[in-house]
Amino acid sequence: MAELSPPATAGRQLVVRVAEELGVAPARLDDLDQDLVEALGRRLQELHEAAAVDEMTGALRRAAGLAALIREVRRARRFDDSKLVIVFLDVDNLKAVNDSQGHAAGDAVLRQVVAALRKRLRAYDLVIRWGGDEFVCSLPGAGLEAAQRALQDVRTDLAARTGSTFTAGFTELGSDGDAESVVARADADPYERRRRERWGLSRQKRQGRSAHTFAYPTPTRGVQATAPGVGRNPSSIT
Repeated sequence: MAELSPPATAGRQLVVRVAEELGVAPARLDDLDQDLVEALGRRLQELHEAAAVDEMTGALRRAAGLAALIREVRRARRFDDSKLVIVFLDVDNLKAVNDSQGHAAGDAVLRQVVAALRKRLRAYDLVIRWGGDEFVCSLPGAGLEAAQRALQDVRTDLAARTGSTFTAGFTELGSDGDAESVVARADADPYERRRRERWGLSRQKRQGRSAHTFAYPTPTRGVQATAPGVGRNPSSIT
């Protein structure tokens, strides 16, 4: 049996890929014109890309975003990027906006959140709509301090333009855990932060210290964070 030439091999691979997408046997496409198969392939790719993006905000949908985040975590572990930061942000009081001004106003706030993130973050940073008013971002190589500063800039910009704010949790990749567990750590960060502050406040009162000095000072005003400034600030985000 003669070996397929490179163009024929590429053409066959396209047929197999399109057949898999359509859920049919590749033989069903053997009689189709190659141009038609290529057009089907392009259209399927367009549909995939459209399905990956939340049409209201322009952020990645959760399923597509999680797949991209899994790839990002694998890349970070392969290249020892311990400064990859995952951010989990929750829009503050969106229900009150929906109730008082209508859902169109709430939708506008969500669009402005993504616009503010895209304006401040880098082109390759992921922005994922995780839930109704929840978003997840990944900032490769950033480190906590730079990520906190960037999100503070986003929060300030959003508040100036819409009057809305958000609460953000941060975590660096660390040495273990998959993508979903890293997101869970970022999600839990503001709650853990408040727990530590309550513990610190109670302990300081017992020891007679100032009730206004927390055990873990907030590194950036208005943004919840895992810890104060950690290590040197990388130059990747300024």
